[in-house]
Amino acid sequence: MELQGKKAIVTGGAQGIGEAYVRALARGGASVAIVDLNAARAADLARELGDTAHHVIAIPADVSKEIDCNESVARCVSAFGGVDYLVNNAASLRSYLAPPLSVLPYTEFAQIMEVNAHSVFLMTRAAAAEMKPRGGGAIVNTSSVASWLADGAYAVSKALINALTVTFARELGPFGIRVNAVAPGPVMTDGLRQIGSSREKLVDWARQNGKPDTVIAEPEEIADTGLFLLSSKAKHINGQILFADGGTVVRL
Repeated sequence: MELQGKKAIVTGGAQGIGEAYVRALARGGASVAIVDLNAARAADLARELGDTAHHVIAIPADVSKEIDCNESVARCVSAFGGVDYLVNNAASLRSYLAPPLSVLPYTEFAQIMEVNAHSVFLMTRAAAAEMKPRGGGAIVNTSSVASWLADGAYAVSKALINALTVTFARELGPFGIRVNAVAPGPVMTDGLRQIGSSREKLVDWARQNGKPDTVIAEPEEIADTGLFLLSSKAKHINGQILFADGGTVVRL
């Protein structure tokens, strides 16, 4: 299996789409570092998967901080001997609830950008430095259909992720490092439930934004899309934003 022996980092890997990535990578035989602010949940997941995966570790970290990002990559390299895959998935779910940009306090805007987007810059820079001597690697970022919908600070942070994705792809491509992003439409996760969302609310949102059906994605389905982009089956795909939104936004 292609994942066997690979070394992967997943930020925001303790729940939701990140957890789905961790479980899929571990099932495939990859060594996985779960980088998450929720240390207890990350540790529980690592313990659960320890018997079935080659090696799963939990690294408590705030990926909005440069030192935490650098140390997370260093710990992964120390534990596994390198980094082949990076999944930049961490995001502040509270950013869904932020006020409109015109009245949003700067401190709140800055925090959203730091967690959702600046972390992608910091983690990619740190991981790429370790991938280059290995002859390459693959990075997948979690964007969002919101990046095309011009809907507040969350959408701005995801649009920045798109820009980082294509720019890093150009810069790192000569080193054999591919960088792509998955932009999901509505996905039902425990994290969204915790901030008061529901499947019914997601269906309403999807209808309002043009989705031609009422199907809400599961985290595992988004992770499967990301795993394809990490794999050699996508070796000619670089610098792309793959929208997994069920046709919510039409792009020509």
